[in-house]
Amino acid sequence: MNTKILLIAFASTLLFACIILEFKQHGLEREILSANQQCESWLTQLQAQYAVQPARIVKAATTPRTITEPEKEDIKPAIDIEQLASYSHRVQAVSHKYEFLLLTAQLDADDKKLLRRLLVRRERLENTVILAEQNGSGNITELEDQLYEVEDQLQVLIADPLDYQRYDFLRNKQL
Repeated sequence: MNTKILLIAFASTLLFACIILEFKQHGLEREILSANQQCESWLTQLQAQYAVQPARIVKAATTPRTITEPEKEDIKPAIDIEQLASYSHRVQAVSHKYEFLLLTAQLDADDKKLLRRLLVRRERLENTVILAEQNGSGNITELEDQLYEVEDQLQVLIADPLDYQRYDFLRNKQL
């Protein structure tokens, strides 16, 4: 009789533990589903933002324009946007470009600040390299070395493969 009571108590304890674990599992599934839906909504918003810009570019590119010889002489070299834009504007533009990555990155607050600074530096260096290539400057290799150094720092900082994939997707987009 005593063993039967112990077996019944043990079975009821196991059943109760299974029920508790089942409720916790359903709660986690609901949290994962809501987080997934939030990420999907952010992704669709981000894709919608990037879908608008290329449409404008394509519309401007579809109107053919021929340049005559006198007009070719009037074409000025590319303007260095870095000289025109303030640091806060660059930070804002980079934050807008990498908004989804900065919101969802698996990093603590200090690392996110470092990530933002590295992204701003990367974008500045990339623009400088492009301008140096257009102007035919001789220090392109030095600038590219600095850019690769920043890329290496970003790769070390963004250790999560999913976050790095998001960064890799976004870095080739224009500001």
